[in-house]
Amino acid sequence: LFHGVLAVTDKGEYYGMDVNAEILPHRLKTRMLDTGYYIAERYAAAGYRGHFDVDMIAGKNGQLYVSETNTRNTGWTDTYKIVKKLIGSDFLNQVYVLNRDNFRLTKNRWTNLDNLLAALAPLLYLPQTRTGIIVNSENWLKNKYLLYTIIAPNKKTAYEYQEKMTALLSNGLPAHAGHHLTNSTPASC
Repeated sequence: LFHGVLAVTDKGEYYGMDVNAEILPHRLKTRMLDTGYYIAERYAAAGYRGHFDVDMIAGKNGQLYVSETNTRNTGWTDTYKIVKKLIGSDFLNQVYVLNRDNFRLTKNRWTNLDNLLAALAPLLYLPQTRTGIIVNSENWLKNKYLLYTIIAPNKKTAYEYQEKMTALLSNGLPAHAGHHLTNSTPASC
């Protein structure tokens, strides 16, 4: 199981996730994990074997609500698998992961993967440092969107990488400009 905080627009639309062991208060994290295990036990009792995720919302009243559960790959599944492969099973305690789905590119030159990788070269993920940006999809570049994951030792460094990327792609406007991380929308998988 892992947990994180969804990045949502002011309209509540998902556009990414931040994941780290310390991102949520201990009590909330414990309740989320307990709920996740409870749901896992129900799935197992029904005969299900395989991947699933659970999305939860922490209400202003302090209650935790399950908003949905899926027995399929979801938005963060591939990122989870990549980070686990690169960092290891205990990645939650080792790195801060920032994943975004819609960085709007306004110039055609960044829709070419080779041009984009050349521009981002100083910031791309390096196994030696276990830090950097991973371009998640070449296909979305055709639609002028960059989907990316940043792996860093901590939140500050992850957001510094994002700022540096934005500066390097200064002609790109983040689709999530004006959007924010909402600590009241945790997710557990």
